[in-house]
This record gives sequence, structure tokens and C-alpha cells, in this order.
Amino acid sequence: MRLLSRQLVFTICILGLLLGGLSATLGRGTPAIAATSSGAAYAWGLNSNGQLGNGTTSNGVSTPEAITLAPAVPAATAVAAGPDHSLAIGSDGNIHAWGYNSNGQLGTGTTTDSHTPVAITLASGVTATAIAAGGFYSLAIGSDGKEYAWGGATSSASWGMGRRTPARIPLR
Repeated sequence: MRLLSRQLVFTICILGLLLGGLSATLGRGTPAIAATSSGAAYAWGLNSNGQLGNGTTSNGVSTPEAITLAPAVPAATAVAAGPDHSLAIGSDGNIHAWGYNSNGQLGTGTTTDSHTPVAITLASGVTATAIAAGGFYSLAIGSDGKEYAWGGATSSASWGMGRRTPARIPLR
């Protein structure tokens, strides 16, 4: 299967941003994920760890596929892609995460990968307003104005929180 080149995907995303109605993010060489102004989310690219959220680990997808966050969550308000995992903020205010989870970067409390979106919460009564996905970590800003981080902290990257071990759930 021939995948779209990263340059072509980047061009498509820039055009969508300039024309309006599309927010997009590219993982470092693996998935690409986009959300339209109507809240439809799409993913394409490599999928070795289930980072497309389509329930498989197939070789990859060359055309955008719709992502279903959850049956009762019809829309995504923001999306983010790391190299091997993806995130979305659902219209329910929760973060939905899927893909590789070796360091807890999905925020589910485990290190089990998920090939479909799983809802996670930041703190009681707090919804997500912004998200970012890194190599083995995830970041968010909550409706309380606080920053949250989870996944793999290392001796060189502790999110400014003084943490040196992975967090499997979002922490302030």
C-alpha cells in the first residue's frame, strides 16, 4: 500500500487550515489526524500500534478514515498526534486516547495499548481545553487553567513537575 508522502499530507493540512474548517496535526513520521469545523475527526498514515483508532494494527491507511470516539460523543473539538499514539478532545469535554501506551501516555492507568479511542478524565469536574501528544507522553490544559501531564517522564524531561517516573494518569 502506498502511503501519502509527509510533504503532501502537510500541504493538504495547510490548505485546510488556510481555507478554514480544518485543524490538523502530524505525528513524527507516523499518523496524521485532522478534525473539521463540524467536529468530524479523521486519521491516516502508519498504524503499527493502533494509532489510527480504527480497531486494527494494519500496515497503514493512505486516505483519511473517520474516527469514532464513542457512540455518545459525536464530535471532536481538537486533535493531536504523537509518533505512536493519538488524542482528541470530544464534545463531551473528555480526552479520548488510543495507540501505543508503553509509558502510560494514553492516561488510562495502565500500559496496555488501545486500538480504539478510550475516554480519560483530567480531574473531577475538569474538562480539557487543549491537548498535545509527544513521543511517550501527553499534555493538556484543563478548564481549571492548570496543566496536566502523563506518560514517560525521564531524567531529562520531567514536565517541570519534578517527576522522574512515568505517570499512567493525568497529573497536575
